[in-house]
Amino acid sequence: MAGNLNYNWRPRGTRFQTLFFGMDWERFDDSSGNLQSESLSVTPLELTWNTGDGWFLRSNFSTEVLDKPFQIYPGVVIPIGSYDFENHGIEFRTASFRKVSGRLAVIDGTFYSGKQSRVFGSVTWQPSPKIKTNMGFNITDNILPEGNFTTRLLTAGFDYIFSNTLSWVNLVQYDNISETMGINMRLNWIPEAGQEFFFVINHNMEDFDRDNRFHTAVSTVTAKLSYTFRY
Repeated sequence: MAGNLNYNWRPRGTRFQTLFFGMDWERFDDSSGNLQSESLSVTPLELTWNTGDGWFLRSNFSTEVLDKPFQIYPGVVIPIGSYDFENHGIEFRTASFRKVSGRLAVIDGTFYSGKQSRVFGSVTWQPSPKIKTNMGFNITDNILPEGNFTTRLLTAGFDYIFSNTLSWVNLVQYDNISETMGINMRLNWIPEAGQEFFFVINHNMEDFDRDNRFHTAVSTVTAKLSYTFRY
């Protein structure tokens, strides 16, 4: 089951473009009708200026039922039971049309039988219509009776648009849980509508013995051609 209630107000003659209020709810039961998970997300205010910049407040309330122990992190196991979550956060963002844009969010609340704090954000630099670079991070601190741990996800990207038919997209991603670093490079050529060519390289590296030295785990090269026949 799911439901939502949203209201978007566009005030005239002010410095604000929109003021948004919203709620989203969903619930999942098992085949016997017992609760598995339920969540309610409330956005009491999301404000966007005429410049395109904005910020919003958000609160999340949820319940999750575990019918078997769950290993959330090596050596950290969450016992069977019903857990209530509650977190509150604020996010700031700048308009994407700027040469330098970004977002920053801070969230704090409960997590299973303990607490969790999270900060994430990104910065994008677009010096020209052809070039776009970005960097992002997501850092989460978890403090639980079963054990404390921190997760870190770092990303970086570089895109180059050669023309309206040819583009080159690159992404690098690292996380400290699996100690893996993934590199994805994709060349996309669309000479005309209905014709598309992809050339993709994926290269994954892993720090197998956790000595801060990465070694190749797997590499793949993929080419794909799509052609639509019209008759």
